[in-house]
Amino acid sequence: MTREATTRRPMIAGPGEAGFTLLEMLIALAITVALTAAVFSTFRLNSRMARVETAMTQMQQSVRAVHLEVGSRLRVAGRGGLFQSTPAKARPDVGAVLEVADNVTGPTRAIAPAMSNGPQAVEGTDVLTLRGIFTTPIYQTFGNDESRSFLVLWNASGTVTGDPTQARTGEIQICETSPAGFPQPLDPLRDVITTGSQEALVLSSNADAGDYGVVLIDPSASSKTSALCDPGNANAGVTLAFVVSGDGGRADQYQQLAPTGPGLPATLTSVSFAGLLEEYKYFLRDVREVSSDGSSRLLPRFSRARLYPNTGTPWGTDAATRTASSATDIADDLLDFQVSLGLDSIQGGGAIEDGTAADQPLAESDDGRSDDWLFNSPDDDPENSDWARPGTAGATRPWLRARLFYVRIDTVGRALQPELGYEAPRLVSLEDRTYDASDPDDPDSSDERQFRRWVLTTTIDLRNL
Repeated sequence: MTREATTRRPMIAGPGEAGFTLLEMLIALAITVALTAAVFSTFRLNSRMARVETAMTQMQQSVRAVHLEVGSRLRVAGRGGLFQSTPAKARPDVGAVLEVADNVTGPTRAIAPAMSNGPQAVEGTDVLTLRGIFTTPIYQTFGNDESRSFLVLWNASGTVTGDPTQARTGEIQICETSPAGFPQPLDPLRDVITTGSQEALVLSSNADAGDYGVVLIDPSASSKTSALCDPGNANAGVTLAFVVSGDGGRADQYQQLAPTGPGLPATLTSVSFAGLLEEYKYFLRDVREVSSDGSSRLLPRFSRARLYPNTGTPWGTDAATRTASSATDIADDLLDFQVSLGLDSIQGGGAIEDGTAADQPLAESDDGRSDDWLFNSPDDDPENSDWARPGTAGATRPWLRARLFYVRIDTVGRALQPELGYEAPRLVSLEDRTYDASDPDDPDSSDERQFRRWVLTTTIDLRNL
């Protein structure tokens, strides 16, 4: 038996059936990895750019919200006829209408000094205080005539007096229809009587003359009705009792916002306009990542506080309302808030006030020194006589200061999160504040420079001063 030998021929791939060699597979894999890495890198770059753009947009919206809020309130500051400054509020930054606590430190950081454990401003920032009739109407009132007395004044002995300078208490009746025949909503005044809130009331003989008094409403002695506005309808008016001065407390504090005292101006034998005076403070609130640790990371919030004017007391008749009034947050993550005042001072020649160059702008130097702007240089001293009012007005009323024309606000906003590998340029200074990089809360510190930030400046032309 014979075995037939067999042989196997190697298989030869036909056309289109050839495979990849190991080298070809390695090259293809390398190309795939490179393309994937490039796509991933592009995606990461686009994602990072999107995050940065989103953060910048949010930051800019926050900063603009602050400037819109403060700017709109500044344009109404002084509404009701208030003077810029009074004998008790003579400095340009300590006025009846506007006050600036400049680069606050220590006790000046307290927003509501009369409130224990109240909010504190971030050290080195400014606090802006504004007063005026902001949210309620300016009421037109009837003058006294032979048959009706809408305004009655009593002197210190409780006797009716026709001399406003001797007035210590009084009563005024305000009607739901003005002397010009227009309706006037009285609900804000009736709310004061209902809640018992000791509000400040501006009484003015003329809204443009500056002859006004600021008195304390006595809710317990007031009435939601009036016997004079419409004899057939007691609900056609309200009767507000008030204290002019001499209580050793809030009435005397309100009186400091008027140009005369302890009584009312001599011209105020009748009242033409009346309104509820309000006070708001704008500040950068000191908030910490760990609330009980003052050295933990700073999370500043720009806030607004409402207080009873010139008292340091938060507005409201109950604890919850007072707490809420002491700090209402407007925006997060602002690093600085600076305020400077544009006054027609003798340093710029007083050209606007005396009429010699009314079309010329206020003077401002490159370094902020010896110009018409207060708080734009560390050398500025509001107590300096340079800020006295030019001309004869300052001689006849020495408490009058250089007329205030503009308020400039500067803010430094920052993004919500730090950015790895990013370092913002140093700011060095802003207005009259010089930054200190060794302070961890300072905008120029190494920690804060990891955030993108934005500086915005707005100059507001005042309308009511």
